[in-house]
Amino acid sequence: MSILSRLGHDTISRLEKAAARRFIEAEWLVEGKHHLTAIYFFGYAVEITVGTAYFRMKGYGLLDPLLPVDRNKALIAAKGRSLMTDKSHPIDGWAELLIEEKGALFPPAFERKIERAIRNKTVELRDNWGPKLRYRSMDATEEQVKAAREAADWFLKKFPKF
Repeated sequence: MSILSRLGHDTISRLEKAAARRFIEAEWLVEGKHHLTAIYFFGYAVEITVGTAYFRMKGYGLLDPLLPVDRNKALIAAKGRSLMTDKSHPIDGWAELLIEEKGALFPPAFERKIERAIRNKTVELRDNWGPKLRYRSMDATEEQVKAAREAADWFLKKFPKF
C-alpha cells in the first residue's frame, strides 16, 4: 500500500502533529547545516499551525474532517489577503484571515500585542520563505534560519491559546 493511499482525511489533530514533526525535521536540518531546507520546513510548520488555528477558531474539533471544499474556500480567502508573490502557500494571508474572522466572530480577536506578533512573524517568514525554495541550491544565513526557527517555535507554543 502506498503512502498516499494511507493518508486519510485531515483533522486538527493530524495537522498539529504534522506541524510539530516539520519543526523537529527542520531542527535536524539545521544541525546538518542545511539552512535553506530548514527554513522551508519551519515555514511549513507555521503555515500548518496558522491554518489549523483558523479552522479551530471556526469550530472544528480535534477529529473533525477538514473537507476539501472548506479548505479550498479558506485558501482562496487567504490568497486574497496575501502579499506573497507565490500565493500557493499564503502564510501571511492565513494570518490575516485568522485575525479578521476571529475578530468578527469573537471580538476582540486578539490582544494587540499578540495580533502584531502574528502579523510580524508571518511577514518575516513571507519575506524569506516560499515553495520556490525547494527548487534552489543556494543557502541561507544563520540569521535567516534563526528568525524562521523563532517564528515557528513561537507559533507552536502559542497555538493552543489561539
